[in-house]
Amino acid sequence: MKSLVLIDSDVLSRALVSQCVIGRGWRVLEAEDGEAGLELVQKYQPEAVICDLRTPKRNGFKVCRLIREQPPLQSTHELLTGVSRFANHRETVFETRATDYIDKQIVPADLLESLARCTNDNHPPIHTPH
Repeated sequence: MKSLVLIDSDVLSRALVSQCVIGRGWRVLEAEDGEAGLELVQKYQPEAVICDLRTPKRNGFKVCRLIREQPPLQSTHELLTGVSRFANHRETVFETRATDYIDKQIVPADLLESLARCTNDNHPPIHTPH
C-alpha cells in the first residue's frame, strides 16, 4: 500500500481528498499545518505529499522546497493545491520542482489521475507546467 501525507488546514478538504484515495491503494496520514506535515513526511517517507499552498506555519511552497532539500525524500512526489487569483502561482509551483498542481476545487478523477501519473515508476516526475 502506498502512503500519502495530506497537509491542509481545512478539515473538509482533508476529508474529501482522503475519501477519494482511501480504498484505492493509499494510506493517508493527515496534518493541519506545514510543520506537522513535514514531521510526518520525514518519519514515514511517503510516495506522495498533497499540500495546500496556504497551509499555516509553513506554506506549500516552503514544504515542497524543504522536502526537495533532503536526499532521502527527493523521490517523494509533491502535489500542491490551492485557490489562487495570481497567475504566477502555477509557475512558482513548478519552480519549487513540485510534481503537479491541482486547483482546490478538486475533482476526484483528476486527483486520482495525478497520483497515478506521478507514482508510476515508468513515468518521471512532472516538473514543468502543462
